[in-house]
Amino acid sequence: MFFVLLFLITNLKGREYKHPSALFCIMVVISSIAGYLAGYVDSSNCTDALLYAICLYALALLITTCSRRGRLETFMSVFFWMTVIYCVLSIVFIARVGTADGPLLYYFAGNKFSTSYYFIMLACLAYAKLRREGRSKDLVVLVTAGLGLLALVVAHTVYCSTAVAMSALLIALVILPRKAQRILEKPAVVIAAMVLTGVILAFLLQLLQVPFVKHIVVDVLGENLTLTGRDLIYSGLRAVISESPIFGYGYGNAAVAMYVGYGNAQNSIMETLVNYGVVGLFAVFYMAWTSVKGDKPSWSWGMYIMLYAMIAGSIVEITYNYYFFIALMAIFVASEDIQSGGIEKDEKQSVCCVNGALTRR
Repeated sequence: MFFVLLFLITNLKGREYKHPSALFCIMVVISSIAGYLAGYVDSSNCTDALLYAICLYALALLITTCSRRGRLETFMSVFFWMTVIYCVLSIVFIARVGTADGPLLYYFAGNKFSTSYYFIMLACLAYAKLRREGRSKDLVVLVTAGLGLLALVVAHTVYCSTAVAMSALLIALVILPRKAQRILEKPAVVIAAMVLTGVILAFLLQLLQVPFVKHIVVDVLGENLTLTGRDLIYSGLRAVISESPIFGYGYGNAAVAMYVGYGNAQNSIMETLVNYGVVGLFAVFYMAWTSVKGDKPSWSWGMYIMLYAMIAGSIVEITYNYYFFIALMAIFVASEDIQSGGIEKDEKQSVCCVNGALTRR
């Protein structure tokens, strides 16, 4: 990270530091300072908040810089193969160490959630990479769906039912016709989906009584109708949020643990409100809206799939994480790429290279 920061500081100037993630990163720091002054977090939490904000902002600038300098293809290729290595090592680790239905066993890539999310990201990066290379749509769909199925199997193996549902959604989204994709790419639809994941908690208990939903939750995913005690967490969140609604409690706070007895809010919208308040949630919405607006090339649908998978998982987990933000950052540069004509040029070059190779043969 030090060398990334050194590169950015010595190469970027003025408006090149502008990025929609900046507001959220600033709010992470401000909320944590406010939480420290109010006694909700300590100095180590503030330090962690600063490091988290710097890393997130640096990653955003790195992706944007690669795009503006014509190296997005290289960045995506490196990111893809790094993810492949993580996934392969995760499979080896699972094969040698085994799995367990509980939070205590950690895998090569972290816990069961991060392990499962890596495989979801692999499928989405494969879609984006293959589309940018000009591969046929049928091949791209087949490869992505196959990797999505692998993600589903891994998630089931490590007992991560949330990631099982997210992987199933990935497979469903990859086969959508382009007209449906364009609808889901609209900023208003993305924001509406994010808002819905928070609003749904108000009538979640009634929704779980619907026979079809009950069948999916109990029989398919193997969960109980309390969603492993989440109903108790959700019922206590109003009291938690009402104590510090504007700036929240700060990064790494223990507010939910103190009020409800659980480690976090188990919902990304509510967790954002707890940590960073209304201003922090607004910053997330602003970043999402700014990142997804504008025309998009076809390869960006792979990143939209990852975005929607994370949004779906955010109903019952904390998925506004690096996977979520990487999807937004990649979608953001896709807008810049198509505006500069980079995509059409890259695709033409790929086709020419293939035709040239066939001619030489």
